[in-house]
Amino acid sequence: MGASFPVRRFDCHDSSTRLAAQICPHIAKSFESMKKSILSIAVLTVFAFANASSAAVVVQYAPGAPNGSGELVATDSDAGVAVTNLRQIGGLTLDSATNFDWSGWDSASTSFDQAVAANDAWEWGFTVGAGNMATLERVDVEIFRDVPGPQNYEVRASVNGGAEFSLGAPLGVTTTGGIIDQWLLTGTAGENLIANDVITFRLAGFDSTSGAGRLALDDFGTNGILVEGTIVTAIPEPSSLFALGLLGGVIYHRRRTKQSNS
Repeated sequence: MGASFPVRRFDCHDSSTRLAAQICPHIAKSFESMKKSILSIAVLTVFAFANASSAAVVVQYAPGAPNGSGELVATDSDAGVAVTNLRQIGGLTLDSATNFDWSGWDSASTSFDQAVAANDAWEWGFTVGAGNMATLERVDVEIFRDVPGPQNYEVRASVNGGAEFSLGAPLGVTTTGGIIDQWLLTGTAGENLIANDVITFRLAGFDSTSGAGRLALDDFGTNGILVEGTIVTAIPEPSSLFALGLLGGVIYHRRRTKQSNS
């Protein structure tokens, strides 16, 4: 049998013992410091891991037939988020039973704000699930128009109902399709999200020459609208933080003891 070592027990409530008087204040002080440090390191580590990981599908709306409400159900999504359907916000007319294809874009609109005021926009989004964190990288958009349809469009987003922020300057829309536009979320308020955060995206089309003009998901492609990023499990539960903090206190005391004896 291997050598056995004596077990030493001390009661932090009993200040009469020399050992308790020495170690307990160190543990209490170290625990508070370690608790704050571990929490900070855990958060930074999670986001660093997410940024280092390759981006994956968070939610995707591939070209296809809308449901009875004219909304397109996500064709793919990460299990760590709860997604909403892709929908138009009220001012458009469904132009196809087989694709997310809309007419009715106001020809008087020449900007994102004017298009949204006319209810000429698409909307989608998701909520980050409990216990998860999200690092979003970009939104891929693959759309096309007919000749009188919106010549330009812009994508903006908001988090938890806050102010909308743009993902970039307006881009032109082709009549032939086959173009994938990548709208970057890096450096925006939508890049890093925590549990229960809600992000909402809006795509508004403008500069159409006729209300009969159409804008649609590119049914010659496969992307449609695709949000890419990484969903990771959030920081450790409180019991884990406590154990790490207590361990840190013991290590701290041992180092102090060694320094005193040397």
